[in-house]
Amino acid sequence: MITMLPLQGSGSLSAALNVDYGALAPLFVILGAACVSVLLEAFVPLTRRAGAQLVLCLVAIVVALVVVIVRAASGTPATVVLAGSLSVDGVSLFLWGTLLALAIPSLLMIADRSVEAGGAFVADPEALAEAQERARERTSVTVGGSGSGGVVSVPCPCQGEGGHQNLRPRESEHSDRFSSRSAGVAISWR
Repeated sequence: MITMLPLQGSGSLSAALNVDYGALAPLFVILGAACVSVLLEAFVPLTRRAGAQLVLCLVAIVVALVVVIVRAASGTPATVVLAGSLSVDGVSLFLWGTLLALAIPSLLMIADRSVEAGGAFVADPEALAEAQERARERTSVTVGGSGSGGVVSVPCPCQGEGGHQNLRPRESEHSDRFSSRSAGVAISWR
């Protein structure tokens, strides 16, 4: 079935698109909450922003879930809306309800700040700095003793636990592109 859009003045666009606002209500609730969430992000102070966002998102998800359950329980027949681009039937209502029901514990898990200061999904700059410092401490550069010919031994992560890669000092100082400096000696992989 081909649906033609109305010409100017011959009818309403929503009638031509077959917009059923009751069928699309869960989508409008989530879309409206997303728009309000952007405004909260812009105007609410940082100290109260996380709580406001959490409350807004939980309310929006619960309202959309209630709308889906009411529509599914009312026995409203399946409908095709938006000029045939979206079907609202029992299967789509089941999928919407499942996604909304799973969104509640997911949102609560993301909002949990008891595990880490910034939350479980936010990188902590101090933790990153500490990890980099530990990595620097593990990476030791030792210059070989007598008879080593200036061979430098550094731990190589590609060789597994305890593996070492032998390096020789670069003869020319003018090309430092792939070299690293340790104790004033330019070294590079050979």
